[in-house]
Amino acid sequence: MSTISPEQFPVIEDPATGAAAPEFAEHARTYAGFVHILTWFAVHMLLLLGGLYVMTLGGSVAGGLLIMAFAVGILVYGLLSTAAPAH
Repeated sequence: MSTISPEQFPVIEDPATGAAAPEFAEHARTYAGFVHILTWFAVHMLLLLGGLYVMTLGGSVAGGLLIMAFAVGILVYGLLSTAAPAH
């Protein structure tokens, strides 16, 4: 996973203090969490659609259910592996 640096995005600084770094770090953490969840959700959807295909058109109900159960497990893993915000 790539790191996000302040040079990549324009940051509006507080004119009184010039402090933008703490807010940028929070935004970067939020963005990284969003990308993490989005990645696992995309994997989940691909497996879920594959399981539906196997179950309906492939003719194997048990195989489709197994793939769909694995897809739900992937989604749960993705949600649980998201780092808790550090305060």
